[in-house]
Amino acid sequence: MLAAVRMTISLLKLRIGVAVAASALAGMAAANGPVLAWWQSVGLALAVLGDAAEQAIADAGPDNFGGKVVIDAMNPLDFSAGFPPKLSITGEDSLGERIQRALPDAKVEDIPDDDAIFHDLYDISEKFQIPGEQYVATGRTYEKDGYVPKWRAIRSDRGRIMVAICANMHLGDAWEWADSPEYPEKFSGLAFRIVLNYITYAMTH
Repeated sequence: MLAAVRMTISLLKLRIGVAVAASALAGMAAANGPVLAWWQSVGLALAVLGDAAEQAIADAGPDNFGGKVVIDAMNPLDFSAGFPPKLSITGEDSLGERIQRALPDAKVEDIPDDDAIFHDLYDISEKFQIPGEQYVATGRTYEKDGYVPKWRAIRSDRGRIMVAICANMHLGDAWEWADSPEYPEKFSGLAFRIVLNYITYAMTH
């Protein structure tokens, strides 16, 4: 199992590396990292600091998001006071809502359990909150007031998912901690299945 997980991590790193290289070749770079990591011709990955999301979308052009699946790999974290970081967006606002404002023609909605995106590669019939690294020390699956996990999307006018949003979860930590015996496999396993389903959906729908 551990060898399979490590192989999956390597494949994901390779895909991310290719995407970042393509982004650099296209000249799409900013001071805080690549504005957009393009992978193939069917999907986009927002891979910037959470605070830079709106500027990244503006730099890339909202029209370029049309007809593509967008994977949100961002976290609204503030490292200005050192480690551990704090959330840079609190209160009644959220990063998802900021993306919604940056793409005003898109509508955020909950993804139903029977949607193809949950069944195109892996049959994901059970979903639960995927916690960040804090779970190892605290046993809490949530951070701040993010108690309820939400699976949301922005669709095209034809019903195709363009932006996939995993709210109140930390898939990035689940991938990073996948080979740690302290981090439960059920969380990292679901995180891998989710992102592989999203990539498969982007290439087949």
